[in-house]
Amino acid sequence: MNKALIFLMLLIVAAGLAACGGGEEGEPEGSATPAAGSVEINFWHSEVASNLDTIQRLARRFNAEQDEVEVKMAFQGNDEETMLKFMASLGSGDVPAIIYLAEVDAQRVMDSGA
Repeated sequence: MNKALIFLMLLIVAAGLAACGGGEEGEPEGSATPAAGSVEINFWHSEVASNLDTIQRLARRFNAEQDEVEVKMAFQGNDEETMLKFMASLGSGDVPAIIYLAEVDAQRVMDSGA
């Protein structure tokens, strides 16, 4: 499967989980919320060049085709920096909804039980 298709599938799964998740009522803590009724998905990545163009294009298209979920892409540095920031975010509870990791880093996260 190519990376663009995997990315799109992850977006769909994350959007579904974000839209159906919750259970607590009331205003969430944190920064300003997106437009009424929409969910904001933070997407951390370390991609550059052609891969970056592809995932940005997919995110823009996804955002343009619906108004319930907005994907916010955030470059986090190289693969190692992205992994370190993600592991640190686990302790603070401020984790992204989606993170694009190298295969070896994804395995490290799974092995850690995070």
